[in-house]
Amino acid sequence: MATISKKISPFDRPTIWFKFSKLAMQTNSANLGQGFPDWKAPDFYYEALKKNVADEKANHQYTRSFGNMKLINSISRNYKQYFEREIDPLNEVLVSTGAVSLLYW
Repeated sequence: MATISKKISPFDRPTIWFKFSKLAMQTNSANLGQGFPDWKAPDFYYEALKKNVADEKANHQYTRSFGNMKLINSISRNYKQYFEREIDPLNEVLVSTGAVSLLYW
């Protein structure tokens, strides 16, 4: 029988998000924790999507792995007032696709 590596042993059991999803289903609640909305997006989203998918000059590449530069620069500028100091966007701001991937960063 194979043994699970110690490096991945934290992943061998359900995460808190699994528990939240189950609870949301049991209570018929909106699950806002994992990005599974069950409602229609606003019409402007679909219009922008149609426009950009059809645009041959649009950039359809992935953004950088740690967040789009415009976004992390904006986050840095906006949050410096709360931390009362400059925030280095390349070393102190990390944007991801979700919290679970960052829990083990």
